[in-house]
Amino acid sequence: MTAKFHPMQSLQHQHQHLILIGMMGSGKTSVGRLLAVSHRLPFIDTDHEIEQRAGSSIPDLFAAQGEAAFREIEHKILTTILQGEERAVISTGGGVVVNGANRDLLWKSGFVVYLKADPETLLGRVSHDTNRPLLRQGDPLQTLTKLLEQRAPFYEHAHLTLQVNRLNCRQIAGRIWAHYSKRH
Repeated sequence: MTAKFHPMQSLQHQHQHLILIGMMGSGKTSVGRLLAVSHRLPFIDTDHEIEQRAGSSIPDLFAAQGEAAFREIEHKILTTILQGEERAVISTGGGVVVNGANRDLLWKSGFVVYLKADPETLLGRVSHDTNRPLLRQGDPLQTLTKLLEQRAPFYEHAHLTLQVNRLNCRQIAGRIWAHYSKRH
């Protein structure tokens, strides 16, 4: 079985955003865009919003200000996005869950879906992408494995967990929408 639903997670808001979390390379942006287009919802990529509002790329933000400053910017922008009244599909950065305040915001503001993939699959998807500051040092597979181990306990609290290693974007989007639409 590729999906795991957590019914104990309460959904509190009427506008319930559809929020995608997971590691870099899990497909959050691609699946999010497909869901938004297919169901005529706005699409918001938090990493893109950060770059737009900061006027700088994420690697440049990391280099100039460090990860802690980036996470502070990320929190402020996430707060603004999630306060939006219009229901949207939101793709988050992979590390958004490391901040407890972000986790609270995400779970209170929407239906959170964890796109779960193993480190080898993730590396295969991001190995060509130079816009990944956390993979620029050392062994990328080791880095991904370590990051996944650190973040998985947070990701696993999502309303829905989908194992996406062998699924394409349409299959993932279809499964997400089937669960989401039952609740909205």
